[in-house]
Amino acid sequence: MAVLLIAGLAACGPSKEEKALLGKYILTDHMYRDASRGELQEAYIELKAGGKGSSNRDNLDLDIEWTLEGEKLTLKEKFLGIELDFEGSLKDGVLMLEDPGFSVRVYTKEGQDPVKAPDDYFKK
Repeated sequence: MAVLLIAGLAACGPSKEEKALLGKYILTDHMYRDASRGELQEAYIELKAGGKGSSNRDNLDLDIEWTLEGEKLTLKEKFLGIELDFEGSLKDGVLMLEDPGFSVRVYTKEGQDPVKAPDDYFKK
């Protein structure tokens, strides 16, 4: 009986695809609409199972919720009752989040080589 219960709990864990996405993504670029680069601060996003996670930027620890449809990432930050929504992408260990019309932040999965936004990112 105990073996069946443990097997059932294991089956409820994240899928193989979700496991590949989970982990810490480190800020590696912050580019503004005019193609200038912002000063990089220590910041990260950590994606956890079940669409939960955490974010640390501007010396704030924030709870997040996230969803991924194909490569389209939707992320919601929550702090002191305030919610901020961001859209971006997640592909090949590179997470890009836009502040619409203002800037893009690029996060690279921990352990991978840092990635920067293409200089023509806002010319699309």
